[in-house]
Amino acid sequence: GSAGPFRYAAPVDTLGGIVGAGLHITPDGAFYAWQGERAFQLSEGIFQPVFEGGTVIGVDDAGRVFAFDGETALVDDGVYGPAEGWAAPTRPGFTVRPGLVADGEGSVWVATSEDVRAFDGDSWTVYTPESVGMRAPQTDGENRVSRFVLAFDGANIWVGECTLDGGQPDGGIGARWFDGETWQGNVFPTFTGCVTAIDVGPDGRVWFDVDITVYDWNPETGVFLPHEFPQTVPNEADFFGVIEEMPVGPGGKPYRLKTLCDGGACDAGRIRYYLLLDEDNTWVPVTENRTRDHLIFSESGRGWLFLDEGVFTLSQGATQSVVGLMVTAAAFSPDGDLYVIGAFGSQAGLWVLEE
Repeated sequence: GSAGPFRYAAPVDTLGGIVGAGLHITPDGAFYAWQGERAFQLSEGIFQPVFEGGTVIGVDDAGRVFAFDGETALVDDGVYGPAEGWAAPTRPGFTVRPGLVADGEGSVWVATSEDVRAFDGDSWTVYTPESVGMRAPQTDGENRVSRFVLAFDGANIWVGECTLDGGQPDGGIGARWFDGETWQGNVFPTFTGCVTAIDVGPDGRVWFDVDITVYDWNPETGVFLPHEFPQTVPNEADFFGVIEEMPVGPGGKPYRLKTLCDGGACDAGRIRYYLLLDEDNTWVPVTENRTRDHLIFSESGRGWLFLDEGVFTLSQGATQSVVGLMVTAAAFSPDGDLYVIGAFGSQAGLWVLEE
């Protein structure tokens, strides 16, 4: 079957549902999907189970499944606890953020609600805020938690933190970067503040937020450029929450997805803006108040936007509808083909874009 330009490629019945599903395609072309505590590999046209245990965090380029079971980390069949460097949680409600970051030196990094951690293939190293030159986050209080984020810019691992109170941003301990030997960043503007997103542009510049300002960092000059963000919120919200993602498109323009907060909760929707990079630092709305809003760019710079209504292309802030395919996960193959897990009407599956 087909859904517009997307061709049905494989069933996903074995996943037990596609909401919350993940998808990763390795450099050698192996397809992995996961849902909850199970992971699958595509084999002979069927997603076959390859892992079941803890909550799956992601799959790396070597095809290793990373998961967390509440106390220990799992990597394929290996179990990693304190003896293998995986420190036990020190606070209730410990979580591991979905997603893996590889550092180019063979280690895979994850962000938790207390710190960031790197796996070298044999054991874990835990980097607490204090060990990377940050102060301890102010998380005293029943509803106060830390939210760490990670990124790799081709040379440095970046880590940022924002402290949330009842889901709302309430300060933070800034950002740092690691060049493989030392942690840096105890300078303005990264030494303190709420950092909720870090992304790297095609030109190598690193984009991140500190409180209400977005900065870009030029690795060649070491200069931080501020881009003030207007605080005028849509009528249906009281104020902005966190940045859920901020992919950087052609021309080095970031597209930030900001949550909206209403009263005591930050579940009033989300809105995406992109930066024109003009003299006025103009931020232009792209999408408004969606529950599903995810954006990825191909190597050629074409934007693919997955919304409640389906799939859209994105160019210079303008969207164009492609097909009403409800996508829950997307990835590019080594050949640059776009694959998605989604549903078209009642037909759920793995789909590939045919251009």
